[in-house]
Amino acid sequence: MKIKLKEKPEHIELIKAMGSRDNEASREAMRVFARLVGPLAKKVLDETNVIDSFYDTLSVGEYEPRTIPLDDYHNISDADYVRVSFSSRPGDLAYNQLTGADDVAFSTAFISSAIAFYKKYLKAGRISHAENGIRKLINEVRFKMKRQGIQPILDALANSTTNGGKHLIRSNTAGQLGLDDFNRLQTMAARILTSGLGDTPSGIDNSTRAIDTLIMSPEMVEEIRAIAYQPMNTRGVPDSNESTAVAAPDSVRESVYASGGIPSIYGTEIIQLNEMGIGQDFNTIFDTLAGSVKYPDAGEKFDSLTDTGFAGATEEFVLGLSRKVDVNGLLKVEIEDGETGANFNVSPDDQFVAREGKTGMWGEAEVGYLAVEPRNLFGLIV
Repeated sequence: MKIKLKEKPEHIELIKAMGSRDNEASREAMRVFARLVGPLAKKVLDETNVIDSFYDTLSVGEYEPRTIPLDDYHNISDADYVRVSFSSRPGDLAYNQLTGADDVAFSTAFISSAIAFYKKYLKAGRISHAENGIRKLINEVRFKMKRQGIQPILDALANSTTNGGKHLIRSNTAGQLGLDDFNRLQTMAARILTSGLGDTPSGIDNSTRAIDTLIMSPEMVEEIRAIAYQPMNTRGVPDSNESTAVAAPDSVRESVYASGGIPSIYGTEIIQLNEMGIGQDFNTIFDTLAGSVKYPDAGEKFDSLTDTGFAGATEEFVLGLSRKVDVNGLLKVEIEDGETGANFNVSPDDQFVAREGKTGMWGEAEVGYLAVEPRNLFGLIV
């Protein structure tokens, strides 16, 4: 992410004023600068945090009741209780509760970051020094938000049960991802993405009963690229006594080959995250949240009773989303500041004394992430 400020004369003068030896003058200039940075940081965070894009956003006033109507975010069927997953304080794991109320209280967390500038570089008018500071502030806030935002998703994925089965299946072959696995994922989605009464949704639009986004590790993207040259079939040709080495259709292989770095498959968008994969952050979090829950064994259907627990040391998961559903079930709550009305505030940092030769600012947002047993979350264990 590159932050570039316009090098207008008034901007350069503001940067120089921030570097003033007079702490009061420096702080006043920083106050003006912070007011400019706040909306910029919020815009960049909204555009670059891929995890937040999975959530619907609700803006709530600082003094408004911190509850949501449950029916708005959950397809009520015959369940007496709804399982809701919440993000907790930064650094802690998500938690969940069972509720049978008409509305549910949500929790929020303060996510913040602070940066310091060397006054000598600001006094020289080095706008790049200010740009790099803003970039570091935004990156730290985004990192914390991603970690907060992924936890309710992974907790709901690991523990939700719909129509008699978990929301995860295993690939046909351990450690390998193939076309048949995508096919089976879509079948599971169709069985889980029913109406609130358990039947086919009105309109019978199959595009709303399918996975349209897959999030996976670089290693799993490598498996998809291999479709261009690896055999793909799972059945013997012409029978089980004959060769099984049959490639994917030419049009599929050419599409994968031509797409280069991040291919798509069956019209499904693919998002690559470095936090996914064996030994990586999201895989470790999922392993912890899954605990002793068991999932169908390799090649089994989503409601199979032949199952084993997730082994994070040797297995990883692919996350699937259906983002066309009427009720998302994933909600990010942003608290509006009672004074500024903003969802992300940047203020001068008053910890520095004159002899340090530094000035700074800090940014903070109060947000909450919750998953109301969403039916649009699916997983494939590989």
